[in-house]
Amino acid sequence: QKLKTTLSPHTMKSFKNIFAVLAVVAIASTAAFAQTSASDNVGAAANVLASLNITVVDTVSFGAIATGTSGNVTVGADGVDAGAGTGSQRGRITITGTGNSAIDITYDVSATLTDGTTPLPTMDVEIFDGTTVDSDGAHATALSGGTLDVYVGGTINFAGTETAGNYSTSNTGGDDIAITVDYQ
Repeated sequence: QKLKTTLSPHTMKSFKNIFAVLAVVAIASTAAFAQTSASDNVGAAANVLASLNITVVDTVSFGAIATGTSGNVTVGADGVDAGAGTGSQRGRITITGTGNSAIDITYDVSATLTDGTTPLPTMDVEIFDGTTVDSDGAHATALSGGTLDVYVGGTINFAGTETAGNYSTSNTGGDDIAITVDYQ
């Protein structure tokens, strides 16, 4: 004998409702197990630059200038002199550091040469990095290959009444040309 089972329409409707509720619970359970947090790793890096160094190779020399000389006497940072005396030379510093790095050079725009008692008129300072002459106290350039020669020069406007003597920024009352170099 076969057993025949029939369900009433009302029971069928109840089963449908139960299956619908179970489907909703199953979907909600999946959402409840969805990823609720995330993590990752952030790397870090540092570019450690070599120390910057300045070496004075040559000091600026206006050479031997006759008393009574008046007007501008220039020792050009670019090597072009005007009115400078015998033995004049531009100054030179060598800057070393990490190759191909951008640097800022700041420097005094004036200096005072004195014989220990009497100063000469103020020296207006200029620098030359091999490409550009600059006289505003700040210059941006690069250390191509890790080394850069920078030349220092300047102009003194002589009155023609200066006393004979050996004038220098390192004598009492003198004022050297301070130069600072920083990585950009």
